[in-house]
Amino acid sequence: MANLARTTRHSSLKRGDYAPPKSTDIRSPCPAINALANHGYLPRDGRNAHASEVMNGMNEYGLGSFLNYMFSNPIFLEKPQTDPKTTTSWLDIMAHPFASAFAAFGMREKGQVDSDGSPCLNLDQLNRHNAVEHDVSLTRLDFAQGDNTSPQADLIEGLLAASANGKTISLDDFVALRRKR
Repeated sequence: MANLARTTRHSSLKRGDYAPPKSTDIRSPCPAINALANHGYLPRDGRNAHASEVMNGMNEYGLGSFLNYMFSNPIFLEKPQTDPKTTTSWLDIMAHPFASAFAAFGMREKGQVDSDGSPCLNLDQLNRHNAVEHDVSLTRLDFAQGDNTSPQADLIEGLLAASANGKTISLDDFVALRRKR
C-alpha cells in the first residue's frame, strides 16, 4: 500500500484524476507511461517510479500479466555500462539468465535507488535510444532529428488527420500513416 499512497503525495488529486504535468515534472517518450503519471498511477512528478507502480499502471490498460512483467521488470535493471553482447560470460548467463537476456533494456543508473533503498527510475530515463524508446513514433521526432521526447504539434495534427472517414482512425489508417512517417 505504501506505493499507492506514494503516487498521490504530490497533490490532493486521487489516483485516476487527470492533471497536466507541471513545468518541473519529467516525462518519458511514451505517451502511455505519461498518461499513467498524469493520472497519478505513477508519481505525478515523474521521479522515483518503482517496478510495482509501472506494473499496477499497466494493469489499468488491461495488459496481460506476462506482457506486463516483460515490459515492467527489464527497464528496472541497471543499464549496461558496456555492450552486454561482448562482455557477458557464460557464467553470468547461467547465474542470471533473466538479467543477461534483458540487460540491453535496463534503464536505471548503477546503484540508483530511492531513499528507502528500493530500485527506482525517473520517467525521462526511458528515453534511452533503441532500448524502449524507438524511432518512427507517430507523435515524436526520431532520435537523429532532435527532441524525441516532446510531442510535436505537426505530427499530432497528422495523426488526427489520418482518418480516412474523418471519424475514427482504423488499423489501415495507422498502417498508412506509419509508412508515410
